[in-house]
Amino acid sequence: MTADQITAYEEIVHDLKGDLAMQRLLQGDVGSGKTVIAFMALLVARENNFQGAFLAPTEILASQHYLNAQNFFKTARLALLTGSTPGKTRQEIQDRLADGQIDIVFGTHALLHEDVTFKNLSLVVIDEQHRFGVSQRAALYYKGKNVDLLVTTATPIPRTLLLSIYHDLSVSIIKTKPAGRLPIITRIVDARKRDEFYRWLKTKIIQGEKAYIVLPLVEDSEFFSNLRSLEQEEAYFQEVFSDIGWGIVSGRTPIQVKDAILKNFSCGRLKVLVATTVIEVGIDVRDASRIVIENADRYGLAQLHQLRGRVGRGEKRSYCYLIPSEQMTESGRQRIETIAATDDGFKIAEMDLHMRGGGLITGQEQSGYLDFKIGDVKRDQPIFQAARQDAGRLIGEKAGRNSYIGHFLETITEKAGHLNFS
Repeated sequence: MTADQITAYEEIVHDLKGDLAMQRLLQGDVGSGKTVIAFMALLVARENNFQGAFLAPTEILASQHYLNAQNFFKTARLALLTGSTPGKTRQEIQDRLADGQIDIVFGTHALLHEDVTFKNLSLVVIDEQHRFGVSQRAALYYKGKNVDLLVTTATPIPRTLLLSIYHDLSVSIIKTKPAGRLPIITRIVDARKRDEFYRWLKTKIIQGEKAYIVLPLVEDSEFFSNLRSLEQEEAYFQEVFSDIGWGIVSGRTPIQVKDAILKNFSCGRLKVLVATTVIEVGIDVRDASRIVIENADRYGLAQLHQLRGRVGRGEKRSYCYLIPSEQMTESGRQRIETIAATDDGFKIAEMDLHMRGGGLITGQEQSGYLDFKIGDVKRDQPIFQAARQDAGRLIGEKAGRNSYIGHFLETITEKAGHLNFS
């Protein structure tokens, strides 16, 4: 383990031992070792006879974590619950969870269903948390009492950055990557030179490289006529890669077919994988070294950062190519220039905060400008930090000695009880 991983684990254990429920964000770029830290936290819960839940955004990723967990948790009772779990099996898992016969459950949105209950849930891990809405995260969190929460991400969304500033979320950062990893080089490709670029990319693939090509749509749309789709581009790529093995996957690809294509890409039978953002998480092909993102200006910063993280997972130098739309908006241009300039997750989140706003602190909106009349969360951060420290002093031991402060705190507590800070 790296020094950052050890520190993150120690911080999590300190929270788990505390009197207050943990609310912690584990930040680290893809491949930095976040998952093993989450597994170790779940192991602590299991060793203390509590249940844990691991929520992932896609079935591919949930299945991958479940398989890895079977090797990590040698004697724990594990289960996988997703949308494709057969009805009889689903009911058996639900019954065993309610009876406490399952230690750790891995799953997708299926875990959020009201019929899924736990006997003694104590720890919830939400992987790639930017893929879930506020109410979705809360739906699992409130299936237990005083549940500890660990959310992981490679790029915090603006709301998460704000709550970190407000100290509702503590932050553990894994900056150190495993030995041998090289930074991913990101380049912006002139959309007018697209054909020339793909002819050049083909020469690299013939030399032994593997590449992802990401398109925004599955099929053509009259509402997004300027965006490229798998349906529209299939014939084009068939011509470009006519003598190279390549495949197509999307969210509509049957799971068995998708698994077969991914396996062929992983083992080298296929050299090019053309896909939608279904590959954003849960795909780990260590010798894939090139990724092309079409209409890159139309993606959010978090999504671009995640897609870029599909490469650079081995020791080979990797590259990310951003092909923008022919007509870009100013905000789209800023996004791809930001991604090209840095691979630091928090810097990317700060730019996202600046561009989109941070959402409502007490509400469910993930983006948009804050409901502040005067303050600015970035400009006035020193004041916010000072206010947080003063608030900590107020609710310390000395607070009880002052009747005015005591009354003030009672009033705030009463008012806050009517708010939902989930």
